[in-house]
Amino acid sequence: MLPFVISVACQVGNFNGADCDCEVSVTAGTVDTADGFLVHWGSSINQSWVPPCIGQEGAVNRLTHNLSNTAGGIFFNGACYMIEYYGGNPEGVDMAQTWHIFGDASVQLRTDTPQQMTVVHADSISRTASSFDVGVLGIANALVGLYADTTLVGSGYTDISGNVTIDLNNMPNPIDVLHITVTAYNKIPYLDSITIFPSDILELTSLVPSSVPGLAISPNPFSTNLDIRYQVTERQMQEVRSKKHDIFLKIYDVAGRTVKSFNLASGVLYPASTVTWDGDDDLGRKLPAGVYFVQFEANNYKQIEKTILLK
Repeated sequence: MLPFVISVACQVGNFNGADCDCEVSVTAGTVDTADGFLVHWGSSINQSWVPPCIGQEGAVNRLTHNLSNTAGGIFFNGACYMIEYYGGNPEGVDMAQTWHIFGDASVQLRTDTPQQMTVVHADSISRTASSFDVGVLGIANALVGLYADTTLVGSGYTDISGNVTIDLNNMPNPIDVLHITVTAYNKIPYLDSITIFPSDILELTSLVPSSVPGLAISPNPFSTNLDIRYQVTERQMQEVRSKKHDIFLKIYDVAGRTVKSFNLASGVLYPASTVTWDGDDDLGRKLPAGVYFVQFEANNYKQIEKTILLK
C-alpha cells in the first residue's frame, strides 16, 4: 500500500517548470510497480510556522472522525478549517491558496485493512444494451465504472441495498469487451471484464419456429423481476400440441430444491415466449437474496442458467 502525505513544509509543491518534490513523489516507479506517494498535499511557497499545522489538524480530524474519506475532501476541508480558525486573516487564506493537491483528489484514503467485496453481474452484454445491472452485496455508495479501453461509458453509486443500474452512453463500436471497476471505502478494488456480443445471445422474439431451442434471462442479477425468454422448435411445438411432451421452467436454489415451477404447455402460443419471475416461491413467499438456477426443459433438451436475486 502507498502512503498519502500532508507536507507542512516550504516549496515542496513549487512547480516552476521542473518537477517539484510533490510531483516526483506521486509519479515514482511505474504503473505496475509504483513506489511513491498515493497523493501529496504540498505548498508552492515558504509556509509560515503555525497556520499549516492548524490546517493539518483539521484534515486529520476529518479522516479520523469519518467525516471525509477522499483526499480532496480531507485536504480542502483542512484548509477551510485553517481559514476559519484564523477568522479570515490573510495568513490563513494565503496558506490555503498555495497548498496544492498532487495526485488524484477523488481517491478514497483507507483507515483500516481493506476487505474484499462480493460483486455480482452478468459476464456478457449485448452491444445494443442501454443499461447494465451490478450488485455489491451489503455495500452502499460503492462506485461502479464501465470502460471501453480508456473511455468511460457509464458509472454510478450503489444504493442502500448495494444495487446500481448503469446507463450506457457512447458505447464505442467496434469493441469486444468492457472493463468494470468497483471501489468503496476501506475495500479492495474489484476489476473484471464483460464480453460484448453483437446482439442478444438468443433472439427470442421471432414468431417463426427456430431450428434450435434456447433460454435467455435478464436482467442478471435482478432485484424485482426476472424475464425468462425461451424458444422451442417446430417439432417441440407439435409434440406439445399433441400432448406427447410438456415444456417446463423450474427454478432451483443452491441446495438443489425446486422453489418455483412453470408448466408452459397450456401457455405456448408462439415458439418464442417470455415468463416473468418476481422472486416468489410456489407458495407466494418472497425468497431470500442469493444464487438461483433457471432450468428450461423441452422434450429431451435441457438448459440451465444461473441468476442472482438481490434485495
